Amino acid sequence: MYNISRLHNLRELNLSYNGILTIEALKECLHLTHLNLEGNSIKTIEHLNTNLKLEYLNLGENSIGIISDISFLKQLKVSSLKSIICRCSYKF
Repeated sequence: MYNISRLHNLRELNLSYNGILTIEALKECLHLTHLNLEGNSIKTIEHLNTNLKLEYLNLGENSIGIISDISFLKQLKVSSLKSIICRCSYKF
Protein backbone atom coordinates (compact mmCIF):
# COMPACT_ATOMS: atom_id res chain seq x y z
CA MET A 1 0.00 0.00 0.00
CA TYR A 2 1.20 3.52 -0.75
CA ASN A 3 2.77 5.14 2.30
CA ILE A 4 -0.06 7.29 3.61
CA SER A 5 1.31 7.49 7.14
CA ARG A 6 2.12 11.18 6.65
CA LEU A 7 -1.53 12.07 5.99
CA HIS A 8 -2.32 12.65 9.67
CA ASN A 9 -5.46 14.74 9.02
CA LEU A 10 -7.04 12.31 6.54
CA ARG A 11 -10.73 11.80 7.38
CA GLU A 12 -12.19 9.65 4.57
CA LEU A 13 -10.42 7.02 2.50
CA ASN A 14 -11.77 4.77 -0.24
CA LEU A 15 -9.30 2.04 -1.18
CA SER A 16 -11.83 -0.36 -2.65
CA TYR A 17 -10.72 -2.78 -5.38
CA ASN A 18 -7.01 -1.97 -5.25
CA GLY A 19 -5.49 -5.40 -4.55
CA ILE A 20 -4.43 -4.34 -1.05
CA LEU A 21 -2.96 -7.08 1.14
CA THR A 22 -2.32 -5.26 4.46
CA ILE A 23 -3.58 -2.13 6.21
CA GLU A 24 -0.68 -1.48 8.57
CA ALA A 25 -0.02 1.97 7.05
CA LEU A 26 -3.42 3.17 8.30
CA LYS A 27 -2.34 3.15 11.95
CA GLU A 28 -0.92 6.66 11.57
CA CYS A 29 -4.21 8.10 10.22
CA LEU A 30 -5.53 9.12 13.61
CA HIS A 31 -8.45 11.24 12.34
CA LEU A 32 -9.85 8.67 9.92
CA THR A 33 -13.66 8.42 10.22
CA HIS A 34 -14.64 6.58 7.00
CA LEU A 35 -12.70 3.66 5.56
CA ASN A 36 -13.73 1.56 2.55
CA LEU A 37 -11.55 -1.50 1.94
CA GLU A 38 -14.08 -3.52 -0.07
CA GLY A 39 -12.87 -5.89 -2.77
CA ASN A 40 -9.24 -6.26 -1.81
CA SER A 41 -7.08 -9.24 -0.80
CA ILE A 42 -6.88 -8.47 2.90
CA LYS A 43 -6.47 -11.52 5.11
CA THR A 44 -5.85 -9.88 8.50
CA ILE A 45 -7.57 -6.92 10.15
CA GLU A 46 -5.23 -5.44 12.70
CA HIS A 47 -3.48 -2.16 13.40
CA LEU A 48 -6.77 -0.27 13.78
CA ASN A 49 -6.24 0.33 17.49
CA THR A 50 -5.15 3.93 16.82
CA ASN A 51 -8.11 4.75 14.56
CA LEU A 52 -10.43 5.58 17.45
CA LYS A 53 -12.52 8.04 15.41
CA LEU A 54 -13.53 5.42 12.84
CA GLU A 55 -17.31 5.54 12.26
CA TYR A 56 -17.68 3.61 8.98
CA LEU A 57 -15.73 0.51 7.98
CA ASN A 58 -16.37 -1.61 4.88
CA LEU A 59 -14.44 -4.89 4.70
CA GLY A 60 -16.73 -6.63 2.22
CA GLU A 61 -15.38 -8.99 -0.42
CA ASN A 62 -12.06 -9.78 1.28
CA SER A 63 -10.64 -13.14 2.40
CA ILE A 64 -10.26 -12.22 6.04
CA GLY A 65 -8.95 -14.92 8.33
CA ILE A 66 -8.12 -12.85 11.41
CA ILE A 67 -9.85 -9.81 12.88
CA SER A 68 -8.14 -8.47 15.96
CA ASP A 69 -10.24 -7.01 18.75
CA ILE A 70 -12.10 -3.96 17.41
CA SER A 71 -14.36 -3.45 20.42
CA PHE A 72 -12.36 -0.32 21.29
CA LEU A 73 -13.73 1.40 18.15
CA LYS A 74 -16.49 3.08 20.15
CA GLN A 75 -17.40 5.52 17.35
CA LEU A 76 -17.99 2.73 14.81
CA LYS A 77 -21.61 2.98 13.64
CA VAL A 78 -21.55 1.15 10.30
CA SER A 79 -19.47 -1.90 9.55
CA SER A 80 -19.95 -3.92 6.39
CA LEU A 81 -18.64 -7.46 6.43
CA LYS A 82 -20.73 -8.64 3.48
CA SER A 83 -19.36 -11.43 1.36
CA ILE A 84 -16.18 -11.96 3.34
CA ILE A 85 -14.68 -15.36 3.86
CA CYS A 86 -13.94 -15.30 7.54
CA ARG A 87 -12.56 -18.07 9.70
CA CYS A 88 -11.98 -15.95 12.72
CA SER A 89 -12.85 -15.18 16.28
CA TYR A 90 -13.32 -11.53 17.02
CA LYS A 91 -15.04 -9.14 19.40
CA PHE A 92 -17.29 -6.31 18.25
